Amino acid sequence: NVVANRELAKSENLLKEAQNIANLASWEWENKTGKFSGPELFLEKFNVKAPSSMSGFNELAGIVHPDDRDLVLQKIEQLMASQRSIHVQFRLKVKTSRKIFLEMRANSEFSSSGKLLRIYGVLMDKTSQVESENLKEQFTRELEDQVKDRTAMLEISQNELSHQVDTLNQIALVSTIDTEGIITYANDIFCKVSGYSLPELIGKQFADLHSSSQDIASIIGLWGGVEKGDIWKGEVIYQAKDGHDFWLHQTVVPFFNVSGEIEKYVAVSFDVSEEKELQQRLQNSLQKEKELGELKSHFVAMASHQFRTPLAIIQSNSELLSMIIKKDSGESLKEKLSKSSGRITSEISRMTQLMDDVLILGKIGAGHLESDPKELNLAELITEIETHTNSIQQDDRKLDLEIQGNPVTVLLDEKLVQHVIENLVSNAFKYSKDKNPKLTLAFKQKTVSISVEDKGIGIPKNELDKLFQPFHRADNVADIPGTGLGLVIAKEYTELNGGNIQVESKVNEGTKFVVTFPIGLVHEQPQKKANKTKRASKNRVEHDG
Repeated sequence: NVVANRELAKSENLLKEAQNIANLASWEWENKTGKFSGPELFLEKFNVKAPSSMSGFNELAGIVHPDDRDLVLQKIEQLMASQRSIHVQFRLKVKTSRKIFLEMRANSEFSSSGKLLRIYGVLMDKTSQVESENLKEQFTRELEDQVKDRTAMLEISQNELSHQVDTLNQIALVSTIDTEGIITYANDIFCKVSGYSLPELIGKQFADLHSSSQDIASIIGLWGGVEKGDIWKGEVIYQAKDGHDFWLHQTVVPFFNVSGEIEKYVAVSFDVSEEKELQQRLQNSLQKEKELGELKSHFVAMASHQFRTPLAIIQSNSELLSMIIKKDSGESLKEKLSKSSGRITSEISRMTQLMDDVLILGKIGAGHLESDPKELNLAELITEIETHTNSIQQDDRKLDLEIQGNPVTVLLDEKLVQHVIENLVSNAFKYSKDKNPKLTLAFKQKTVSISVEDKGIGIPKNELDKLFQPFHRADNVADIPGTGLGLVIAKEYTELNGGNIQVESKVNEGTKFVVTFPIGLVHEQPQKKANKTKRASKNRVEHDG
């Protein structure tokens, strides 16, 4: 008996270990004693105390999750009544956040008289399996959702692509070409522009559509690139069915199969024939304008030369007449001839100035006149202009000069700048009386400005925008002499030096011109009284605005 008991105990221990490894436990309930036994160690793994009895099954119900309790009790009641076996899965009531799932399989045993003797069965830990199944279900749902989303996105993309293709077919020439250069498709616009029908294009060599005027090197470059898998963009000339050429801005894209080999080419093109025609017209117009400019320049030079010769003859004879008057004529005749000689001399001077101005404008228009900026002491030049101007005035007026800021040496073309200043100063005296004109030179951080202001007749407001047009003179200048070219030349000279000229004026109140140049700073110059050098007079010409 002792040996048998030991063997029995050993077998029971082996069974418990096997059950522990398999995450299950056997259990038994005896109806006569009410004793419940077997799953103690199994339930301890979950920190759950096994019930010692199942009297009324209250203790058993206490270890079941409240949401599953009714189901478990219902199954046991069925087992105790008549059902000989049950199978139920439930959650264990635990204190942790993790849900523990158990599966219970049980049988009931009755006596021959139908009395319940016992209930026995096994408890199995199904937590990992349930979690795996739940995870699988979750993954499946997420995958299904992603598939739905991707399907919806694909439908949207397909709709957008379809819309884009429709739009492209309405505005562009689209064609497909196989690897042999044969046209396999062309849309309606391609047919319309080329003049070919679709059956005529299908099977036609794409290269046969190129115009004979197309540079062969560009065609070779096109196909040489796309055959290597590159996208080609450029302008090409094709010949329509009726023989006329048309220009296309074309993009050729190679398409590859799954093996990475080119299977076809798609060409998307836009008809730019009208743009090319307009461009050619513009080039022709520019060429004609250039030719007209050169003709004008030649004419101005010729006319200036042709005028100068007779003017020189008239001038010399006028001077000879003056000499005769002084020497031989009587006082009465001398006075008359002297006035006539003066008028001749004045008109000769005016005509000469007009020719000089026209010649300058001709050079500017032909692009033959350029600025030659060098270091210039602008304050010294301004002072010399003031001195010279005051020395030749025939009335009591003087030019008032003011220099503001620290004088610096600047990079400007001295001859052109001097011409601008003297023209504005000359006009200030010409178109004003009584009050002195004012010349102001102002040095600032990045600019230098020269302003000439008078208190004269002013310029009508509606004339200001025409002031710098050739030969234009304001309506209120009356018989004041002038050519209408002085300000035009002054503006051109100013802009050749990178500057700008502005004007403010009111009728009968006066006019103010402001010329502004950017400072090409070299170094500061001490303000000093200019030497009475011949520099200003060397550059000086007569100015008649």
